[in-house]
Amino acid sequence: MLGGETALLHHDRRVSISEISAFDVSLKADRANCPPCCSAEALRVDLQGQPRSEWNKSAARVSALNFITSNQGNRDDLPIIEKHILTYIKTLHARVRRLDIQFSNVDEEKTKSRDRRKRRKTTVRLLFHCCAYHKTYKYIKLYHQRLETAMTEPLLRPHVGILQRLGPDGMSSDESDGPPGALRTYRICILPWRAVGVTPFVRVFDAFAAIRRRSRFPHLGGGIGRGALPRIRVAAVGLFSTNDRFVPGLPVNTYMPDWISGIRNRDLTVRPTSESYNFTHDNRIFLCAMPSSACFKSF
Repeated sequence: MLGGETALLHHDRRVSISEISAFDVSLKADRANCPPCCSAEALRVDLQGQPRSEWNKSAARVSALNFITSNQGNRDDLPIIEKHILTYIKTLHARVRRLDIQFSNVDEEKTKSRDRRKRRKTTVRLLFHCCAYHKTYKYIKLYHQRLETAMTEPLLRPHVGILQRLGPDGMSSDESDGPPGALRTYRICILPWRAVGVTPFVRVFDAFAAIRRRSRFPHLGGGIGRGALPRIRVAAVGLFSTNDRFVPGLPVNTYMPDWISGIRNRDLTVRPTSESYNFTHDNRIFLCAMPSSACFKSF
């Protein structure tokens, strides 16, 4: 698929830093419509950055799609093939590092300086990841709350798989409409790529989380107990999320039709599967919305 190790290690197949930077800029500008980093006929990998750099992910996707097309394979196997190619690229990275160490003739002081610089870069990278984590914490928290609810409630358990596929990036964000310290509601920011029918589907998990949380405290009129109650999220018209990330490889009806029809390279970037998921719930869940909590004990 990749043309062999010797061909990829040849200097004519190396990617320059300027090419990598230009591709990163294009990817940040429009991730969904960004063209691939290279073609299947002139495949090149990034052996200077990280093995799973955005360039290498794009190259692996191009190679995997070419392999499936050439061998009349199943497009649903694309993520698996792509993962194997990225593992192979990681092996190439290790080989390049061994060659660099073998043929480099640097003195001990330069080696120590390089190690110190590497440690500093590692520290900066860790700080960057910590900042990124705090920025996406609300998506992660909402995702785990919905996943825990689905695993706990028998009528919601069949949907655990689709929630795991949506992941944190498939959760919508929200904005507060009140001052700090006041009783606030949070307006939901619509994900532009996610189908309209997915929103009421996932909000059912929020309703169940609120019911389960309140059911621990039958004395709601007298006191709430420890911990905060689930935040009140309300739908908002015309309020869209600024997060440009989307979740690839989902059932085709998970995506907004107008959004996915405007994607030029949907087989490379979005990669929707041919399946159509049933985003509906068992009608018996409405029994659990009643004041009595007996329905939680009957399943």
